[in-house]
Amino acid sequence: ISLDMTTRTLNVRDQLYYTGTQTVASNMLNVANLQDNVLGPQSGASQNPAQVVDGQYNHMHMLRHLITGQWGETIDSITPGTLVEKTYEYVNPAMFGSPNAIDAWLEDLEFIAFVCEGHKEVLTAIEIPVERVNQPANAMRIVNLTEGENTECNNSATASFKFKNTGIDTATSMTYTYTINGTT
Repeated sequence: ISLDMTTRTLNVRDQLYYTGTQTVASNMLNVANLQDNVLGPQSGASQNPAQVVDGQYNHMHMLRHLITGQWGETIDSITPGTLVEKTYEYVNPAMFGSPNAIDAWLEDLEFIAFVCEGHKEVLTAIEIPVERVNQPANAMRIVNLTEGENTECNNSATASFKFKNTGIDTATSMTYTYTINGTT
């Protein structure tokens, strides 16, 4: 699997090799897009404090998209000794969800493939290693922004930022701009 960090294009080549006889006539091949590091509310988050970041739960392995559709692609050739090869291309969106969209950070995406007996039992599953190509040298992003209260009387506020460099080079400096009430 390769993921082009410039075009956001994912190319997947799956191979299935059948070694045993099955009791069904076909299988379903599924390829899914998962996302890590999605901050948001979670009932019972206090029971897992290691996953809480600045008061928000850090969701991992969230299902974002089923590249092969809700039930997968039908595989009819499932007799022992059969090799099945499938390829898929998918362009990752900049954001997932509507109306409360979440940034689809490419470095936080992972992909899995799994084979099912129809719409029931999963026979096998694997996380697919991703080769990221055309990765930028420097790519800084805000991973968390916490704003304090802005008091009307003194025209001041506090903010806390956490940044992450998702590029391949070590970041030595960065510039950012923060605006309060239209004033930088």
